[in-house]
Amino acid sequence: MLKLSFLSSPTVELNNTAIEIESRKGLALLAYLTVTGQSHSRDALSTLLWPDHGQSQARSYLRHTLWSLKKGLGEEWLAVSREQVELNPEAAIWLDVNVFLEDTTAVAAPDTEDLTRLAEAVELYRDDFLAGFTLPDTPDFDEWQFFQTEALRQKLAGALERLVWGYSHQGNYETAIPYGRRWVALDPLHEPAQRHLMQLYSEAGQKAAALRQYEEYAALIEKELGLSPQEETTTLYEAIKAKRIVEPFLKANKLLSPSKSKGIDHQAGGQKVSFLPTSSSKFDRQTVLKQADQHRDSANYGAAIDLLNRLLARNPTDEPTHRELMHLYVLAGRRHESLRQYQTCLEALAADGTSPDAATEALYRQIMSGQVTPPPAPKPKPVGLPPTPIAVEMEHSTPLAGRREELTLLQKRIQAARQGQGCTLLLAGEAGVGKTRLAYEALRLAATARTSTLIGAAYEEEGHLPYQPFIEAFDRYLAEQHLPPEQHPITHYQPLGASDLQLEHSALFKATATFLVTLADDAPVVLLLDDLHAADEASLSLFHYLARQTRSTPIVLLATYRTDLVASPASPFERLLSALYREQISEVFHLNRLSEQDGTQIITYVLGGDAEPTLLKSITDLAEGNPFCTQEITQAMLKADHLIQEAGQWRMKSGITLSVSAELQELLRGRMHRLGRTIEPTLTAAAIIGREFQFPVLRAVADLPDSELLDALDVALRGHLLDETETGYRFHHSLIRHTLYNSLSQARRAWLHTRVAQAIETTSGAQPNRLQPHVESLAFHYNLSNQRDQALPYLIQAGHKALDIYALEMAVGYFEQALNLMDELALADPGQRWHILLQLASCSHILANARKGVAYAEQALALEPTENWQPASHEKIYLYLEAAFLLITSGDMNPAQSFLELAQLEVGEIDENRVEYADLLYYVALWHWHRDEYVQAYDIAHRCLEVAQKLNV
Repeated sequence: MLKLSFLSSPTVELNNTAIEIESRKGLALLAYLTVTGQSHSRDALSTLLWPDHGQSQARSYLRHTLWSLKKGLGEEWLAVSREQVELNPEAAIWLDVNVFLEDTTAVAAPDTEDLTRLAEAVELYRDDFLAGFTLPDTPDFDEWQFFQTEALRQKLAGALERLVWGYSHQGNYETAIPYGRRWVALDPLHEPAQRHLMQLYSEAGQKAAALRQYEEYAALIEKELGLSPQEETTTLYEAIKAKRIVEPFLKANKLLSPSKSKGIDHQAGGQKVSFLPTSSSKFDRQTVLKQADQHRDSANYGAAIDLLNRLLARNPTDEPTHRELMHLYVLAGRRHESLRQYQTCLEALAADGTSPDAATEALYRQIMSGQVTPPPAPKPKPVGLPPTPIAVEMEHSTPLAGRREELTLLQKRIQAARQGQGCTLLLAGEAGVGKTRLAYEALRLAATARTSTLIGAAYEEEGHLPYQPFIEAFDRYLAEQHLPPEQHPITHYQPLGASDLQLEHSALFKATATFLVTLADDAPVVLLLDDLHAADEASLSLFHYLARQTRSTPIVLLATYRTDLVASPASPFERLLSALYREQISEVFHLNRLSEQDGTQIITYVLGGDAEPTLLKSITDLAEGNPFCTQEITQAMLKADHLIQEAGQWRMKSGITLSVSAELQELLRGRMHRLGRTIEPTLTAAAIIGREFQFPVLRAVADLPDSELLDALDVALRGHLLDETETGYRFHHSLIRHTLYNSLSQARRAWLHTRVAQAIETTSGAQPNRLQPHVESLAFHYNLSNQRDQALPYLIQAGHKALDIYALEMAVGYFEQALNLMDELALADPGQRWHILLQLASCSHILANARKGVAYAEQALALEPTENWQPASHEKIYLYLEAAFLLITSGDMNPAQSFLELAQLEVGEIDENRVEYADLLYYVALWHWHRDEYVQAYDIAHRCLEVAQKLNV
């Protein structure tokens, strides 16, 4: 038998005798053929293992490698033809990877027998796939090995989790603990695993170990990410700590009076906090259903849904539970998930060879036909607090229609902040549905109740400025309160002077939180960020931080975002929403379209009188419940003289018909045409600039005489297409700008973006660094222009600007855009590429993204020198050491050693009395330390200290 063990440092045994494969390429070929389990062409294998050689030479190397394998193992293991190579399918070959995958896949819901099988599978996984094995200059093989390793690690994590749950369910906590430790070791920042291990220690009576586990994790996440553990983890910690303090007393008390002892869970401060099933707490179906009914009766649909999903996990064919979930999703306003639950039910029943019963089909039809609908929201309650007016920015709009219930709920949450109950509130809905209008009304009422209000906004389809919505909100507040700009926590942040950018990044966040907390000392604070979905990644990170840090302060974070935009689940904004939901630190208000009655209220207000039913029906059908569209359509018809008032009622003139909502854009453009011939070209040019724009830039782009341009702007202001700001103008609503922007051809957009960028350059004055405030906008516009190469220097400058204020994610975004631009335009500038990759590697180090950091370093080091450029020696050493450090911290010691050796070769060509030599010694010592070679680590670290002291560094 041929026995291959690849879940460790690779070993090969033939009939219980270890076999040494002579060449690394031979071992790689054997591993690839065995794990893939299929036939491969000689050309494909040659390219995989010898990519830098011609096809003829590569095939020659392959022939020699196959001959060497046959010589070492024997002829019977390989099936080789003229064009194809594979392992002999009839041969007796044992592969630990296959056994591991078969056993972990087969065991889904482990019982006692299956747990043993799963534990045996986990024991096979002694180390990562082909641990310590690397193949230089074979990127395709490296990529295959990497993805195999990641997939197997995920399988291991899942198996360890099932072992933890399985043994815990049996009450066998001591057996579960080693698997919990190993699960945590796979990813120490995976918080659910940390909680499970804490619970295991607690249930096993090792409460000191449970508390120590929390403290170690809290220190780790603070060091690595500048964050605190989630509330769920902290709650478990406090419960274990309380239980440990009172348990000795309770044991003694129970001996004296067993009948009166209520038990540790009650004495320690309430209900027991548990994340694992215990042998004494059976998962009873009737109990779960009773709890779900209680949550449903109190309108806590999310909690009921979570309970029933746990029930389904144990019995996927429980059809009544599927039906109840379908109903709950509808009640929670999540109709799409209700329909998806029906599909899940069908699939589970089909797998069991059955079909849904009549009750399930009937409920599905009722949901599809709209017969099952969410319940009405609670009736509003007045605030009743004395008014104290403060300045709150309000858009000119119709009275708030159809949002009284949502407004009341917002007021209640804001009032709760007065008792120190901070919260994060999100208003979600499609464009034009009234999110901003509702938020502004909530702020107006909060202002009358002696609440400090701050307003900022992010803007779509514009170059992102780091922390832009926060900067806008703080700028406006300080100006309104006549406070010095030096109090601004972001633009006037005073760096610590630390060399660790992550530390500075964390300090800036803390300074922002301190600014808001200080404001809240005098009165509760409501901070509104409008269009959060369009915010830069740095702002999203800061928003998440504030949401976590201000929950026990009288601070309310209020934000709006659009739900009609297609976004990847991996986008920064979607990740933020997932984190807020997972950590249960936000409340989302989903705004639906208005009813016909509410739309009628808007129409009546715009017309200034009643309208006949036919007119109301035409407009409400066309607007489809969108408040902004309702208002715009009514105003357009009124100004187009399509309406006439007779007998106290407005009606449409004869021959006028409006039938489909697709006419909205034409109505908006028709409205602009009627305002004058220069209105549409003026606003089209403005739409390219952005939601907000300044006159000098518009003048350079619009190519109109100043008098005509100013006349056009005056008309647009009077027509409520634009609003005036302190520095220029702003589109009254984003839909107006979208209509204009989307009406342009791609070629014309590119031409106009070029003109905008050039206008910004020419209107920024002649002072030194005059373009520094505009580099993000210039990068954005040039990247969409027909002169895209001009965006490159601005993207790099924007990246450095983001680094200066520790917006690391934003910096990475700009540098990656620059790199992609060079690739797309085939810009051959290795010096520029080297600089960009150097910055990306550095940022990846700070953001703890080892895989990307190593990849960037390798890309940079692979660049060929030219006559005009070659990398500086100290920069090459920096990249070698950077890659080595990232690999060391990831536990990839052999690749790290390779980079350290390359750094040593480079250092050997310079004076050992330079600082790079001390750096090398430091990382070599670190490498030995991570390998538990403490004597070598100490000796080299001591030598490093001597060199550093000599150099005075």
